[in-house]
Amino acid sequence: MTRDWPEYKRALRLSRRRMVIAVGAAAASMVTCAGLVATPVLRRGPYAERPTGLLLLKDLDYAVYQALGALILGQDEDLDAVIRRIDRTLAELDPLLRRQLLSYPMVLEGSGFVGGGRLRPFTELPQADQRRVFEHWAGSHVLLWRQVATSLRQLLTAHRGAP
Repeated sequence: MTRDWPEYKRALRLSRRRMVIAVGAAAASMVTCAGLVATPVLRRGPYAERPTGLLLLKDLDYAVYQALGALILGQDEDLDAVIRRIDRTLAELDPLLRRQLLSYPMVLEGSGFVGGGRLRPFTELPQADQRRVFEHWAGSHVLLWRQVATSLRQLLTAHRGAP
């Protein structure tokens, strides 16, 4: 008898709709996580070793900053010195902000499939493709991508030529 009530039918539709949305969100999350994990795994080889003396940056971070530095600052800039200054600045930041900023190179490197439909890591792309991906991120409708692009660009330009 309750199956004929309009409230029951409306509740049934809502529960089905919520189920479809939940399954879709779960599937999107799984694809996103798989893409973030799979892209760096598909690298052709290990990252080049970072120079000694860096406090926080790992090999992956160093490779991403090298690629972005060449894009944003140009080849003429002493990228090793810029990256060393970024490393010192990150070491002096609040731990919460530091953790957030340290995650950005990994997000950019591992976002291949999810962030641009490519399976190659950011550092293995040709420079023209890196520029296209970075500019796409900088003007994206996705807040996280814009935030990553803006923060990385600001870190590099703020540490250019500084003592």
